[in-house]
Amino acid sequence: MKVLNRTVTLRQLVLVAVVALTVGVGGSAVAATVGKEAALALQAKQANLGTVDGFTYKSNTRNILPESQRFVQVQCPDAKHATGGGVFSSGGYNESTINSTYPIDDGDSDLTPDDGWGGYVDNYIADAAVTARAYVICK
Repeated sequence: MKVLNRTVTLRQLVLVAVVALTVGVGGSAVAATVGKEAALALQAKQANLGTVDGFTYKSNTRNILPESQRFVQVQCPDAKHATGGGVFSSGGYNESTINSTYPIDDGDSDLTPDDGWGGYVDNYIADAAVTARAYVICK
């Protein structure tokens, strides 16, 4: 398939659509971390979703324990900078919220928040974890 005179695969188009939708889902409030860090909440799965026209797409998945708030983040590869991103939660209406999503600085030599993307997710469910996923677009 041709898009803007470039040959792209269906997988690349779906990837761009998923990231664009995720960016639009994020909230805007700022919140503090609540609760204790638990070993189960640290289950994370980093994924390199691919590169298109010099843009690298990555995600990171984390479980959010019942009745807790956690931060989920994903970093850009070395020498690349975040150009966009977002956060997704598997919880349904009144089960979880994304209360912030923003670019992060991750300890490099400057203080510019361009090293990745992160956000806080709240899980209101009393007896089940939800899945949170951070996405970043890097160039």
